[in-house]
Amino acid sequence: MTTPRIGLFTFYTGNYGAALQAFATQYYIRGTLRKECVVVRTRPGVPGETPFARLILRGEIFRNPIGKLRRRFRRSAPIPESFRRGLSARTEAFKKFERDRLILDDNPNCLFKEYYRNPPDYDVYLSGSDQVWNPLAFSRCSPVYYLGFAPEGRRRVSYASSFAISEVPVRYRREMKRYLTRFDRIAVRETEGAEIVESLIGRRPPVVVDPTFLLTGDQWRQLAGRSPLIPDGPYALFYRLGKLDYFGAVKERILTQTGLQPLVIPTRPEDDPGGTGIYGAGPFDLVSLIAHAALVVTDSFHGAALSINLGTPFYALLRDDPAKKRNMNSRLHSLLTRLTLTDRLILPDSPLSEITLTPPDPQELPSWRDASAAYLTESLTP
Repeated sequence: MTTPRIGLFTFYTGNYGAALQAFATQYYIRGTLRKECVVVRTRPGVPGETPFARLILRGEIFRNPIGKLRRRFRRSAPIPESFRRGLSARTEAFKKFERDRLILDDNPNCLFKEYYRNPPDYDVYLSGSDQVWNPLAFSRCSPVYYLGFAPEGRRRVSYASSFAISEVPVRYRREMKRYLTRFDRIAVRETEGAEIVESLIGRRPPVVVDPTFLLTGDQWRQLAGRSPLIPDGPYALFYRLGKLDYFGAVKERILTQTGLQPLVIPTRPEDDPGGTGIYGAGPFDLVSLIAHAALVVTDSFHGAALSINLGTPFYALLRDDPAKKRNMNSRLHSLLTRLTLTDRLILPDSPLSEITLTPPDPQELPSWRDASAAYLTESLTP
């Protein structure tokens, strides 16, 4: 029997979590399941349509116009030169990771309509993980990651697809339902995602582990090796993506009480510690830095997931203000609740009472990983 060709439609560039989850999915399918799998080369951000279509034909220009104008003309602090240089070095590290660690196809499509005219040819179309089903990321349900273009008779499967939000705006629900009903198998990454799918198509999909959990902590250590960016002596690694101010207060308290040296991976100009941040780190460097840290403090879903998988002491913080409508905190809540690690979550109104450097002990992870692997194996088998 011919091995089916699997096309993986996912985010794979731009940030650490996207790159590592794409790698883990492909690595597991090719290495463990022994199936042919390529990451379909989607354009960065997958704009998928012209600005005219997005802004005028679908009315995006009329949604919150005052807020858009405020953001456009808001004055911001000058970006430090060290941060600019650091971003350039990080971009090169990601390009190297893509060349060396990912097997990409040569998909020529850029706009959504081109996927329908000339769809990439695969036996199985696999969507997920990461925020591929988040309609707010594209101001629509992306036909690329919902596989709306896949030819009839071809298998459509999702693995650990995430909506990233706990409530879908009404204007997207009809389109979303139309796409979801065409899938042969669906699995999501968060409990809230399972509830969304059930509300739309009447059946509740399984909640599976993020692809980074398909590999064990020992596998990640072997793959990543020891990064040259690891300093001498114990350190606390700080890695955030959001804007909440309490991250800084938590950081200062931890450093004062533990005496650990700080390592910062700046993703925002205001996080640049005077040129001493960890720049030029590729995705495997992040894995290694987390594996060797005495403590990790992060608001990143994958920062927390990797800490759990590698057995590194960590604290998780919220990425968005919980009062913000359709915030993206549900991903972290779902993960920590499932693994009984909510004691590692620090909320803005709940000060850190006692600092612990005890490694996490997610006792449910092995069985959850096994069930998720079984779902993926069955879903990709003709």
